Amino acid sequence: GFSRKVNLRAVPSGRSFATEFVSSSFVEDEYELYKRYQMSVHGDSLSDCEEHRYRRFLVDSPLVAERMPNGRAGPPQGFGSFHVRYTLDGQLFAVGVVDILPKCLSSVYLFFDPAFAALSPGVLSAVKEIEWVRDISHAVPEIEYYYMGYYIHTCPKMKYKAAFKPSEILCEETRHWVPVGNAEAVLNEGRTVRLAPSGVPASTAAAN
Repeated sequence: GFSRKVNLRAVPSGRSFATEFVSSSFVEDEYELYKRYQMSVHGDSLSDCEEHRYRRFLVDSPLVAERMPNGRAGPPQGFGSFHVRYTLDGQLFAVGVVDILPKCLSSVYLFFDPAFAALSPGVLSAVKEIEWVRDISHAVPEIEYYYMGYYIHTCPKMKYKAAFKPSEILCEETRHWVPVGNAEAVLNEGRTVRLAPSGVPASTAAAN
């Protein structure tokens, strides 16, 4: 279950909410939204938000867009990097940057119009992305994981990620996934590398 709620009361009745997956590309209205978000929420200067920086950060991707051959199940969007556009009555208010991979949906970044902060866009996007994985897993069982990206325990802007349960955090030393509650207990003690119990051996193997 989810222990965080989206503030749906902040959306007046009769409003039309929609989401749309589009292949990662430079779009002017998304870039303008990104600049407003970075300067308002993160305190960046206009020079910090130059177009080439934005392209390198959230548009350019090493992933090659690919669709499954005819007759083989795959996500309708195909695999690769995408921008998820969130609109209210046709007005763009948030953009989620995600990668669709063979086994998961990986959340890369979210930026939104600060005027819509009451909607809790970070929680809203996570819920919609989890919903996408849940729905697609019926047709494509291989896609069964949702990655919320980096988690920094001391960063208030990232604390909401730990509220989604059940979830796990990767132990850097052992490459084992640790339940988020156990990991938080360790992080609260100030340890930041080893999250797994002492009996779990260190490993250099990649985690599944």
